Amino acid sequence: MPSKGEVRLGEIDRRLGSLISHSRGVVSQLKELNQKSKDLRVELRDISSKIAEERQDLQVLFVESRSLRDSRSQLIEKIRTSREAIRNVEKSVMGFEDVSSGENEEILSRQLEAIEWKLQAERLSRDEERGLVDHIKILETRLHNWRKAYSKRQHLSDLVGDSREIRAKIDELDERRAFVREKIGPNKESVKGRVAARTQLFDELDENREDVKELVTSMHRAGDEISQLREERGALHESLRLRNASSFASRRMSLLNEKKGEAKKKLQEGKSLSLDELKLAFDQEDELVR
Repeated sequence: MPSKGEVRLGEIDRRLGSLISHSRGVVSQLKELNQKSKDLRVELRDISSKIAEERQDLQVLFVESRSLRDSRSQLIEKIRTSREAIRNVEKSVMGFEDVSSGENEEILSRQLEAIEWKLQAERLSRDEERGLVDHIKILETRLHNWRKAYSKRQHLSDLVGDSREIRAKIDELDERRAFVREKIGPNKESVKGRVAARTQLFDELDENREDVKELVTSMHRAGDEISQLREERGALHESLRLRNASSFASRRMSLLNEKKGEAKKKLQEGKSLSLDELKLAFDQEDELVR
């Protein structure tokens, strides 16, 4: 039946085997976690770089959007000013509405030339001459009004054309602004998604660090227990060795005493003895023990 020391040695060896296996498993897990941390850091660098790029793109889009908004405001102000000018010109044109729409500068000029030629070339009575002079004044007034109306209408046409051009530019700006807004929306969502993903990666990295700390603590505890068990095992081995040595010496001494008794008995009976038996019979067993 094994002794308590031997039983304890078996328990220690089994526990040591379990702890060493556990420590090897911890080392393997630590290697995996270390590689995972490296992979997470690489992924973090990549996603941070992409976030920086997309934010830069967004900044460019925001600047363009503000510029387009300011340009549109300026054009809207020009439209307002242009419309006011158009209304003023339209009002001034109304003052010349008595000019016949069928007349033009050429017709009125020919009529004036004809009357002026008649005044110079023909013999006219005073009444006829006065009538032609009055007619000339009427034609000159009508020609002046026609030219004024024409100038106003031309100016009005130019203003309307400018207004249309401004309106077209506003439409172009609106189209570009819509395009920019369409790009800003998805880009903002993309950045938002990447930031959330990066936050998750940071959380995973923190969890990984905690797992590493727990494993290292576990490995240190196992190492401390292994050291203690090895010390205990060494002490038990030494104790068992000493006990076994003592037991062996005791058994040997008992055997010698037994042989000594037999040798002395043979000596008393006058029987022949061997040299070793003689030594035992005369209590010289020390030489045999050595």
